[in-house]
Amino acid sequence: MSLETIIGRSLALYAHPVLAWRRLRRSGRIAIVLGYFSAAYVGVLTALFVL
Repeated sequence: MSLETIIGRSLALYAHPVLAWRRLRRSGRIAIVLGYFSAAYVGVLTALFVL
């Protein structure tokens, strides 16, 4: 599989998580949840430091 395909599929998983949720195994679902959680955590932490 080419690098472009891997990057495209990874971006599609985070852009359309509802569609990916049905298709992924448990480990993929956990990765989506952890990715969103960590992005939100970093966003809130950054906002607190700026304010």
